[in-house]
Amino acid sequence: KALDPDMPDDEVEQIISEVDEDGSGTVDYEEFYKLMTG
Repeated sequence: KALDPDMPDDEVEQIISEVDEDGSGTVDYEEFYKLMTG
């Protein structure tokens, strides 16, 4: 949201849910690392 304040909340939630492997509702370091490194 900090990068695009106009992004709708539901779109932000969808992106997080696609990356959030453990279902915590947040993207932790390992999930972020996997996202960035493929």
